Amino acid sequence: MSGNHEFPSEYFRTLFRVDSQCPPWPACFAIVTACQTTGSRWPDSVNQLCDQRLYNWLLGCGLQPIRITGYSPDSGHAEPGWTVALELGLCCRLGHAFRQHAVYWVQADDLRVVCCAQPSQWRAVGSFRRRLRTIGRCADTATNPAPGWPTQFTVQ
Repeated sequence: MSGNHEFPSEYFRTLFRVDSQCPPWPACFAIVTACQTTGSRWPDSVNQLCDQRLYNWLLGCGLQPIRITGYSPDSGHAEPGWTVALELGLCCRLGHAFRQHAVYWVQADDLRVVCCAQPSQWRAVGSFRRRLRTIGRCADTATNPAPGWPTQFTVQ
């Protein structure tokens, strides 16, 4: 942990799902969303518009974002986002521009939640792979799974 920033407890229970067509994960990447922040209520149309704007911005920068959805295993609430291989500081500025409280940062399977307004404020969440669920198979060579680590999960 760096700093004493408090994050909502939901951030530490979040699981992630991707479809079966995702390519190998980069060694470092962020998970950025543009939907309502924790505790806010935006109309679905606003969430969809913000998500589309974020996606278009990422494409306009020549990036190849991968759709990823963070969801609560408790409530079922789900929030679509994008994985993107960008420098952490830029990801935090991007998240802040889209009114986000935090982004997730993954480096060699180490998942962290990072404050957009103060990137030096972060907390460890745990293993990204252990929180990842796929529909079908998903290549994941960047994080070098331990022998016997499954590459197929069932979304329940």
